[in-house]
Amino acid sequence: MPRSLMYVTFLFAIAPLACSPSSSSGDGSTSSGPRPDFTTPEGAILKLEEAYRKGDLEAAVACKDFHLEATYMLKYETAAKWTQTDQLNELILSTAEILELAYRAEMETSGLPDFEGIRSTFPKKEIVTDDIYRVTEVCTFPDGGTSQQDLFVGRRNGEWKVLHVAKPK
Repeated sequence: MPRSLMYVTFLFAIAPLACSPSSSSGDGSTSSGPRPDFTTPEGAILKLEEAYRKGDLEAAVACKDFHLEATYMLKYETAAKWTQTDQLNELILSTAEILELAYRAEMETSGLPDFEGIRSTFPKKEIVTDDIYRVTEVCTFPDGGTSQQDLFVGRRNGEWKVLHVAKPK
């Protein structure tokens, strides 16, 4: 794998959701709108945050789709144009494996992000492809502060899963 692609892969794998607070209020969180499940893009994000609150790495991994993330990265975020389908498929599989290993390593080393007391809202959703959306999330912290970030979320086999934090436009 080219060195620049490995670097990009590593960055996307370790980037936790950007609205992780620096302190915890311990009072849980509230969210209006979608339920934390895999039926909507917003629900997938909430499901990942729920796994973070529980401190459950395996549940967090289950909320992500590393294969779809690798596919998106290689098809849409690299300058390379892939003409050999077999090569692309092999690269997707190895990239997905690297993404998952890097994500697990980062979460085990740094710990899962702390989402206690955070309320999430989703003011905007942009269709990127039929099965990949860019979702804007606004996190409101217990002290009233807010942060905003865009996340890529993808659907495969009828379930929405979180891919990665989007680069600012």
